[in-house]
Amino acid sequence: MFSSLKKNKTLRSLLGAATLFMAGAPSVVEAAPMKAPQKMAQNVVIGLDNLTDSCLPLFEQAEGNYPYCYYGKTGSMIVGCGVHLKDFSELKNLTVLKITPKKGSSISLKQQERLIKMANANWGAAATKAMFPEVEKVETIKVENCVGACPKNTDKKWDKPLFLMPQRTLKKINQEAADFYVKKAYQCHPNLLKLPPSARLVVVDLMYNLGYNKYLAEYPKFQAAVKTLNLTAMKKECGASNERRDAIRRYLMDSAILAKTKGDKVSAEQLCHLLRTPAAKKKDFLSPAREPILWKVMDDCTIVNQVWKQKQLASLKYGKDKTKSS
Repeated sequence: MFSSLKKNKTLRSLLGAATLFMAGAPSVVEAAPMKAPQKMAQNVVIGLDNLTDSCLPLFEQAEGNYPYCYYGKTGSMIVGCGVHLKDFSELKNLTVLKITPKKGSSISLKQQERLIKMANANWGAAATKAMFPEVEKVETIKVENCVGACPKNTDKKWDKPLFLMPQRTLKKINQEAADFYVKKAYQCHPNLLKLPPSARLVVVDLMYNLGYNKYLAEYPKFQAAVKTLNLTAMKKECGASNERRDAIRRYLMDSAILAKTKGDKVSAEQLCHLLRTPAAKKKDFLSPAREPILWKVMDDCTIVNQVWKQKQLASLKYGKDKTKSS
């Protein structure tokens, strides 16, 4: 299982991010034309981009990834991994399909794979129309024109026009939201990249889940724990009254703690096993048997954490050897 994980594209991106982040976050650079600070700043930019990439599979598992517009509890139009469209005006010109069902018909919202096929189909082909007989009309519009009636996130079917996102649009929306919160997390915590990789994900996920202003106002203890790189305190303070989401964050913190304390003694496969074992024994809603895709993401994070630990040790040894030679 773990050899196949290492070939995963997302994992390669995470491993690249771990390598870039080994030295931790550099200091904020003054606007002076010095070569060394510019290089460090570029490393941060690349590092944050990689962190965005590593957030996306986590958000898909934690939030879901809905290819259509719906209204959440707040009455705001949402799509993808819980993205509130009103908060991202730069997305307004992206392409959306307005799908109108035939009179007396409805579109199933439970069949996610079918919705994805519908969003990415060639609607100029007769075969496509035959594949989706419940559809009367398909129009190409912009995100800014997604107004009017939408289903709730609890609805199972919809008999009115549905705003459906092609894959490229959905990916762009999710990436913009993740990138925004990664940058906000770094703005709030300049030492973000000194944390183990999965602990960085917890910071971004908590902020993403709560919203930036609520995070700043209501989580001072968590922020203090990040400032001091206190992983145990971060785990204690990362809850947000969502049982599943909180459990995911705690497991990510456990992964970071395991890598920091045991990453020099055991392999990545053993670390994954150590993280999975308590969850498997509980046989609860978040066990590996019930959520295999989520635990694939967890395994990827744990492997990257172990790489982070090994790189830290190598850097420390290099520093000692350099001191002795000088």
